[in-house]
Amino acid sequence: MPRHFAETLTQGNQSMIKKILFATSLFTASLSIAQAGAFYIGPSINVIDVTSPNGSYRGLDPRISFGYSDIFSSSTYLAGEIFTTPFSAVLSENTSNSTSLKTSRNFGASFIPGVFISSDAIGYARLGLITTKFTGPSVYKTGAQFGVGLQAALAPNWSLRSEYDFITYGTISQLGSPKTDQFTIGVLYHFI
Repeated sequence: MPRHFAETLTQGNQSMIKKILFATSLFTASLSIAQAGAFYIGPSINVIDVTSPNGSYRGLDPRISFGYSDIFSSSTYLAGEIFTTPFSAVLSENTSNSTSLKTSRNFGASFIPGVFISSDAIGYARLGLITTKFTGPSVYKTGAQFGVGLQAALAPNWSLRSEYDFITYGTISQLGSPKTDQFTIGVLYHFI
């Protein structure tokens, strides 16, 4: 078992991980029953701004996403997605105490409902859970993720995605109540 997953499990997040995996599998199963859709995969780059009363951190995070999407009418889109960020590169950091707000990795799952703006573009919302490792106190914390984005077709199997997300984690010892603003750009390959 990889070390970061073992750390997560030992910190009481087993039930949260099980809930995320269960919800994702139910969602994927229900989509395949409703109508044949398409799986997708894609890399993206995120600029994150983590802030709390104790300081701030700005990082550059590579991410890989795996999902399943479907179209339910001429204007309705729905996807389920899991993602992971293996590391974060520091752009800037400022703390009022000795505890860093730096994040080192994260993983999560999201539901992505959307509507077609044109035949080649979808406006969407992201509702999800994300578990992030904060390196200062060396703790994993699960937060709620809310976002809006635009996805545009580049070619039959490729699309471009641009997105803004807000993440709130609640209170973390030594860090206060960190919140994250995240700006993302990426591409998706659809297996159609």
